Parts: sequence; structure tokens; C-alpha cells
Amino acid sequence: MIHALAEEGVAVEATASDTDAFAEGPVKDWSSPEYVKRQIDLLQEGLTQVLFDDYSVVIKTEPGDPIWGNLAMHINVAINAARNAIARAEKSEALAAMRLSLEQKNQELEAAVEQLRRRNAELDAFVHTCSHDLRTPLVSMQGMVGLIMEEFGSNLEARGQHYLGRLQANVVHLEQLIADLQQVALAGRDGSPAQPADLDQIVRYVVNELSETSEARKITFEVGELLPVLAVGAHVEQVMRNLIGNAVKYLGDTPEPRIEIGSVRRDDVVECWVRDNGIGIDPAYHEKIFEMFQRLHDVPVEGTGIGLAIVKKVIEGAGGRVWVESALGQGATFRFTWPAV
Repeated sequence: MIHALAEEGVAVEATASDTDAFAEGPVKDWSSPEYVKRQIDLLQEGLTQVLFDDYSVVIKTEPGDPIWGNLAMHINVAINAARNAIARAEKSEALAAMRLSLEQKNQELEAAVEQLRRRNAELDAFVHTCSHDLRTPLVSMQGMVGLIMEEFGSNLEARGQHYLGRLQANVVHLEQLIADLQQVALAGRDGSPAQPADLDQIVRYVVNELSETSEARKITFEVGELLPVLAVGAHVEQVMRNLIGNAVKYLGDTPEPRIEIGSVRRDDVVECWVRDNGIGIDPAYHEKIFEMFQRLHDVPVEGTGIGLAIVKKVIEGAGGRVWVESALGQGATFRFTWPAV
């Protein structure tokens, strides 16, 4: 079976017996020069279009002319075959170009990832070195201040003792900052493989650690369903210790302090939250609080402002994200996602 094209230019299925249809109507006389010239002109016109890459050409048949009908049919089949071959070639070239482009993009992405990995390694090494080099003189300073206070403190006036006390407090604060910098550098980088982690057990352990503070302040903990996550247990514990600890710090003087902890499954992640009814956070600071050394300065609490930066780094390193929902005087809800088991 072959494809022929009828007079209107519509493709039809034709068999060998279909050529009899060309004999319908008055039989054309090929002895007529005018008729032959017209057929040649039609053929020349069609083939000229093909020569200029126009493969939409259809050589029309003539009813009652089996000779011209067969010739037109075979020419149309050849043109159609050429059109299909060109289309396949163009598709193949397009696919090859796409494949090459994809390979180039992958190479660029791999190079960018490698560059980022090197920069992170350099940053971690820098933080570690600075932390080590800074700690040595601080330890020396603290020792000297302690000796001065012990041996000469009784001979100093109140102002002198106050200055030494402030110096010692600042040295302790700097030591804590250095320790926190090391935590940021190492956060989520211990190389342990992720495995199913019992979030409920981790949270109850952290809450139990805070039992003395929570009992003294009469804080109510409401722990809902906590689904297991795919994680390094120590990383989840670090996140929960920071978030729950922050909730305790920023409860303020709320008459009935309450902290809620829960989770819910969302597709392939578990969304967790830690909610308090404390002082709340101005929406203008919702992004800023996740940066290093950023604190709510109008709130007198202990800390260096590094905890939420650690939380963000650990969670994003595990493939999740963290955000806060809060307003002044309306408490705060910290939410984060973690790969589900």
C-alpha cells in the first residue's frame, strides 16, 4: 500500500487497483501539445518549490488520465518521504543539541557545587583556626583577672572591683561567642548517615532537661503527635534544644506560660512546630533573627544570638526549611520541615 494525493491535495490510501480510478471521466489525449505542456508546467512548478525546500507541494492528478495520475502519485510519495526524512533529521539534530546543552549545564552545576564545597571548607577552617587562636589569649586574660581579684581585690575601691568584674564578664562572653562560632562551623557536618529518628523521644528528653526552669516558672508543655523523621538524631536534638530553649527565654511575664510542640505529615516531609504564648516578634525581624549574632535587643535574656543561625544551617543542610509566624505580644510559632521516614 502506498500514499497517494487526490486532486484536492488530501492524502489518501491507494492500492494498485486504485489506479483504475484515474481512468474515470473523459480519457485525456497525450497527443495534444497543449495538454502535455500544461502537465509539464504543473510538474515544473511543483518541483521548483521542492528545490527551494518547500515540501508542502502536491502534484494534482487529472481524472481520466492514468498516466499522469500514476506519475503524480509516485512524485507525491517521494516528496512525502523526503519531508519525513528531513523532519526526522531535524528532530535528531534538536535532540543532540538539547543533550549537549544539558551536559554543559550539568558540568557548570557540578563546578559550582565543587566551588561552594571548597568555600565552605575554607570558611570552616577559618572559623576553627580563629576560634582556637582567640581562645588562648582569652584564657590567659581570664586567669590574670582572677589572680588580680584574688590578690588585690580587697585593696581596690568599689569602682576598681566593678571594672575588673566587667572585664571578667566580657572575657566569659567572648569565650561563649567563640564556642558558638565553632558550633556554627560544625553544625550538621559530622558526616553521620541519616536514619529514622524518634522525634517524640528527642523532644521529651529536651523538655525533661528544662524541668527545673519550667517548674520554677510554672510553664505548661503540651506535646502533641511527633512523627519520626529521617535524620541524624544529634542534629534534630540540637534544633529542638535551641527552639524550645528560645521559647522558654522569650515567654516574658506571661501569666500562664505555655509551649506547644507538634508535627504533621506533608507529602514527603514532616512539618514540626514549637509554639509559645510569649512576647512575640515583630514581623520586620522574622528573617533577620536567623542571621548570626542577631538578637531582640529590647529583651534582656542570656545568649549570643547564634542559636537560630545554627537551627537554620542544620535544617537547610538536611534539605528542609525553617520560618517563624509571630507578631508583637502574640507569641511565636517556629516551624520547620524535615524529610519523613
